[in-house]
Amino acid sequence: MSDDLRSRIDSVKQEEIKGHYDEEYYRPLLEGYLTQDRFMRYRLRMVFEIYSPMVGERVLDLGCGVGTFTLELARRGVDVVGLDYSEESLSICRKLAGELSLNPEFRLADVTETGLEAETFDLVIAADLTEHLYPDVFRKFVEESRRILKTGGRLLIWTPNPGHVFEFLKQRDIILERDEGHVGYKTLRQLTDELIGHGFSIEKAYHRQSHLPVWGSVERFLQPVFPFLRRRNAVLAVKDPES
Repeated sequence: MSDDLRSRIDSVKQEEIKGHYDEEYYRPLLEGYLTQDRFMRYRLRMVFEIYSPMVGERVLDLGCGVGTFTLELARRGVDVVGLDYSEESLSICRKLAGELSLNPEFRLADVTETGLEAETFDLVIAADLTEHLYPDVFRKFVEESRRILKTGGRLLIWTPNPGHVFEFLKQRDIILERDEGHVGYKTLRQLTDELIGHGFSIEKAYHRQSHLPVWGSVERFLQPVFPFLRRRNAVLAVKDPES
């Protein structure tokens, strides 16, 4: 199959799953944000452990969902833009921002064609995004991220590890329910190889445990030995200068 045909097929498939991201999809995420439940606190802590932007940096939150990271960064005084291709998502984000008296910019666009000016961002956040992207769409997302980042700017990726026991069970509908929107799982090695191949250097690349009490502690201590306990992939990549 030619690269062009594969690209077109992935683009069509990506368009077909847009309807998956409706009110029903966002409801548990919104409830988690409003109650600041364990999983929401875990996401914030783990993602900002990878890299915590400072005032003065310009940040793009791709696939911003209900605005978890966009709103938190705006609260901290960081110049941040939240982008998603779901109108439902941005409606929730804008409502929450108004209730919190915050005013970050939100944009309706695709992560492969943001419409943003080149080399204007210090950090791109892709938290729980890449697993939703078909392979060729992922490649275009990386290329677009590189285009809009300044030289030396960073791309942060936080995504489930397909080798974890939970993902093994989900993909086979055993005990845990499959997430139909998860179409592009990548291992840590696959992520770093793709990024290096598109003009990035790897600053950080590691695994993290899940948010579950007790079980998460077991994972943290044993994941160096047992790959099936590596719950999440964490990557921070730096845009290299043009060669």
